[in-house]
Amino acid sequence: MTVKMKKRIRLLVKVAFAAILALSFLLPFYLVALNSIKTMGEVTQNPFSLPQEIHWENYISSWKALNMGKAFINTAIVAICSTLLITILSAMVAYWTVRHPTRFSRLFEMFLLGSILIPFPTIMLPIVKTLSAVRLSGTLIGGIICYTGMGIAFSYFIMRGAVLSIPKELEEAAIMDGSSVYYAFFRIIFPLMTPTAISVFILEIFWIWNDYNIALVVLNNDVTKTIQLSINGLFSQYISRWDIALPALVIGILPIFIVNILLQKKILAGMTAGAIKG
Repeated sequence: MTVKMKKRIRLLVKVAFAAILALSFLLPFYLVALNSIKTMGEVTQNPFSLPQEIHWENYISSWKALNMGKAFINTAIVAICSTLLITILSAMVAYWTVRHPTRFSRLFEMFLLGSILIPFPTIMLPIVKTLSAVRLSGTLIGGIICYTGMGIAFSYFIMRGAVLSIPKELEEAAIMDGSSVYYAFFRIIFPLMTPTAISVFILEIFWIWNDYNIALVVLNNDVTKTIQLSINGLFSQYISRWDIALPALVIGILPIFIVNILLQKKILAGMTAGAIKG
């Protein structure tokens, strides 16, 4: 067997493995979307078959049962505000720790990164008690604060690499010309971190949009309920009505799935840019 033939066989094996892996991830989404436009009888009898007739009214029923308009607004407010805060604050903290490597900053960095290892169940009760004490339990502001606090450590880890890849001389020159530290950061440093900031923004908004645990603890009421909580309530209410539950899943997945497809290259570019010297 020639060397060229061996390379082709290796390539075919890699392609086959990648195809199997992709199908294993896409098949569940395909089945959910396929069965979301079927009748209840078709779903239970043969979930793998094509629908005899497309029933778009399933989505209307799910939308009404979920009060999806309110859930979308709540989820969008919490996700966008939290993600913006996480992106900006993690960039500022990363800039401070990298440019001011004191004993205090190194200790702060150690505790911040160590917080990633803390399991969420161990801090659920303190979160509830604290939010209740300041009267933010069950509010969107309380949810935004919790998501920001929980997400900043991972984002800092990525942003730190981006700051390390930026020459220190850039802001030093700006400061020598009379610019303040804040002006140098927001007008010079942060724009250079844009690819990484976009990646952080997208990754964090994916997490918050799909999160269930924090929303269950902080936002579990009819006024502030998010999409994931609404879908869970729909399963509880219509436990055997898959023709109602499956369209709800598609409605919840579709927006973030589209964003992922459109911005996938930016995510990879930003992760690479932030990892150059991380």
